[in-house]
Amino acid sequence: MSLCDCHGCQLVCVALVYSETMSATATSSLVPRLLQYAREKVASAQPAILSNLARVTQLPLIIDVALPGAAYFSVAAGGLCDVLYLLGEEVVKVDRFVGASGGACSLFLILANDKRAPSDQHAAPAGRCPSADLLLESYLEYAKLEGSSGVQRSLSAFWQALAGVSSFWEDKYRALLTNEAAWAAVRSRGFCAIASRPIRQQIFGSAPSDAVYHAVGDNYILHNFSEKEEAVQAFVATGEATAKGFTKGIAILGSDRSFAVVGPQAGRPSQLRSLPASFCDGGRPANFDALHDHASPNAFLYYNTWFENASEAAFCTPESIEHLYKRGVDRTIDCLLSESFASPTPGTLNTVAGKAAKDSIVLALAGADLAQEIGKINAKSPLYGGSFVNLAGSEIREQPSFA
Repeated sequence: MSLCDCHGCQLVCVALVYSETMSATATSSLVPRLLQYAREKVASAQPAILSNLARVTQLPLIIDVALPGAAYFSVAAGGLCDVLYLLGEEVVKVDRFVGASGGACSLFLILANDKRAPSDQHAAPAGRCPSADLLLESYLEYAKLEGSSGVQRSLSAFWQALAGVSSFWEDKYRALLTNEAAWAAVRSRGFCAIASRPIRQQIFGSAPSDAVYHAVGDNYILHNFSEKEEAVQAFVATGEATAKGFTKGIAILGSDRSFAVVGPQAGRPSQLRSLPASFCDGGRPANFDALHDHASPNAFLYYNTWFENASEAAFCTPESIEHLYKRGVDRTIDCLLSESFASPTPGTLNTVAGKAAKDSIVLALAGADLAQEIGKINAKSPLYGGSFVNLAGSEIREQPSFA
């Protein structure tokens, strides 16, 4: 008799199969349930949101979105984008996304779900915010890959901290960019913030060279990608908060690329410079004023995606995805209903269901004092400035910190 011929083993096998089947069923139903949650919340709040926005600005409101690095807390960006999606392009249009680390991953998954034809995107970049179904499905796929037990997830996280992030995301980015609509959106409206091996430079130093450009605050914001693989490697690099990232880094550009520092903030001779050889996690979002003659004409939405349960930053599970997505929905609606367009409202305690909370969000209208607006929420990762690197245009524009 084989090992599994006994009655007890058969019962165990049946139980395991049943458990896995039930888990798969629950996971497959999660995305529709979350989207329904967002629909109901937005439908209830939409009249008041429209009234509040119309009080201070013309509609549709055109916004840029900033998502700071927050590991897998950044799943909450899915809730944000579905609120904007469900409000519709008659109310709000989204132009650019800037993000770092997990925030960059989420913005990639949002933009890659833009189903407009590339020609339509080129003619009118700002449009209806894509829905979050691709984002949710991708994070759920990754969660399944990482294992169903805490031990499996911990071992995976430990190994990635040493050897580098899972190849899952590199493969996912590369596959998504085979779709030309996704490539058009990520290329033109995705801004990826990265750093250049900060720990290695701080420990060992780096030889000064006029030929190599060093970004404001070691914050390189790559955009207008000239090749798909540049985008893939940039979005991989921004998530490399690992031993591999901080020592070896990720190569993004060829050694023969050179860039000119342009604009009123250049402050340097106009000679061409190369970029560092490799990059890693450590970048931060910045506002877009440097890309315009004076200031960006768009409103600026900053979502500080830090939460109370640290394990949700380290481990991606169906439970954490559901919790963070719903928090994103609720926080965004609360912001758009607020007279100050900030959540929590300035001067009030940051609580959710009576418990202390850490996430916050603010919408700064075009022309507003951005430092004052961001100050409303005491963001953990405020805007420190950086250098916008236009890869296809071979130019760099420097954005000073507003602080």
